[in-house]
Formats: sequence, C-alpha cells, structure tokens
Amino acid sequence: MASIFSGKAGRDASVYQQMMLGNGKKEAFDYMDQGRSAATGYLNRNYDIYNNAFNKASGLIDAAYDKADNAIQSGKNQWQPFYDTGVQANSAYADAMGLNGPEGRARAAQSFQVGPGYEFARSQGLDAIQRSAASRGGLASGNTSVDLMKYANGLASQTYDNWLNQFTPLMQNGMQAAQGRAQSDQLAAQYAANRGELLSGLQTSLGDKLAGTNISLADLETALANNKANMAYQTAQGMGEAGARGLLAGQQAAQNRFDAAKYVASSLIDIFKAYNSVPGTGKNSGASTGKS
Repeated sequence: MASIFSGKAGRDASVYQQMMLGNGKKEAFDYMDQGRSAATGYLNRNYDIYNNAFNKASGLIDAAYDKADNAIQSGKNQWQPFYDTGVQANSAYADAMGLNGPEGRARAAQSFQVGPGYEFARSQGLDAIQRSAASRGGLASGNTSVDLMKYANGLASQTYDNWLNQFTPLMQNGMQAAQGRAQSDQLAAQYAANRGELLSGLQTSLGDKLAGTNISLADLETALANNKANMAYQTAQGMGEAGARGLLAGQQAAQNRFDAAKYVASSLIDIFKAYNSVPGTGKNSGASTGKS
C-alpha cells in the first residue's frame, strides 16, 4: 500500500480519471456517429420518397394530357375531310373565276363539262332535238344544227352558274373545318402550356425538397462537429484538471514529507533539550563529576 507521503495514490487516481474521461469521450463519439448515421439514413430516404412522388405525379400529368391530346387530335381528324373538300372547292372556284390563269379556266371548263349533271342533261337534250328533227324529216338540215348549238350554249349558260353555286356550301364547310382545326390546335397548345407549367411546378417543388434535405444533412454534420468539438474540449479540460490534481498530489506528498521531517527534528530537539535539563544527565552530569 502506498504511503500517504509518497503521492502515488493521488497520481494513480489522476491517471484513472484521465483514462475514464478518454473512454467516455470515445463512447460519446460512437453514440454521436450512430445518431448521425441513423439521421442520415432517414434523410437519404427522403430523396427516394420525393423522387418517387415526383415521378408518380408527373406520370399522372403526362397520362392525363396525353389522353386530352388524343381527344383533341381525334376531333381535329374529324374535321379533316371537310377541310380537304373545302380546299378543293376553293381551288376549283378560283379556276372558274380565272384567278389561276388560262390553265385554271381550262381545268374549270373540263370539270364542268364532265360533270354528271351537265353531261346527262346535254346528252338527253341533244337526243330529243335530233329525234324531233328526224320525225319531221329534217335531221340533216341547217336548222337542226342551229337548234343543237343553241341548246348546248343555253344549257351551258344555265347550268354553269348552278355548278358554281355548288362550291359555296363546300367552301363554307371547309371554312368551318379550318376554324375547328385552328381551335383544336389552340386548345392543344394551351394544354401543352398548362402541362409544362405543372411539370415545372413539380420540378421546382422537388428541387426545394431535395435542397431542404441537403440543408438538413449539412446542419446535422455541423451539429455533430460542434458536439464533438465541445466534447473534446470538455474532455481535455477534465484531463487537464485531473493531471493538475496528480501534480498537486505529488507536491502535497513532498510537503507532507517535509512537514513530517520537520516535526521529527523538532521533536528530537525537544527531547534532547529535556534530556539535558535533567540533573545527572548530559552535560550537567559530566560537570558535577569533575568537581568531586
């Protein structure tokens, strides 16, 4: 067992305290790291949650707008035959009005003459004139030829305006079809813009969520670093105080030894003085013997 005068017990206690402080620091760091790992895991799972939610929401938006776009395109396709007919009627009417030059007029005349209504009426009328002339015996006469020409010219003049008027409803239908197609395109453009805005909003929201998670991770790392720094500082402070107590224990032991030696010396002096003061002892005893 160490003597109280050696200071070893105090130094041993100081070393033990420092060792315990070091172990406590290590355990505290381990717990902090475990907490950081668990919190980081939860925060990292947020990335998957946010991304999955974004993908699901954007998928629903895409599906809804694809369905709407298909409906718009279907309506637009229903307008297409009327639009095509209107374009053709407008082109034929322009030919008849001479807007496309001599070639256009030639196409209009050919189209008019081969029309089933005019060709049938012309054929029936000419046959009737010829049968009438034949019944009178004048089929080959000049009058018959004149009658045939008059009928053909009159029929052409009479039916040509009617033929032109047939283009009017076709062109009107084509105009309505063009307007319907334009409205479909406008609606599709509006839907596309809305779709873009929604997806942009989702992307912005996702960015905010991910940025928030990154900030939380950064805050977690900062808090962990601060806690470790404080723990390290407190541990160093405690170990310093423990070491100082160990040094003081040694100094106290030295002081104790000095005080003990001083006490022993003082006690011996007192004993020596007391011994010499007794008659017949010490110096007093030698002096009296010489005299006798």
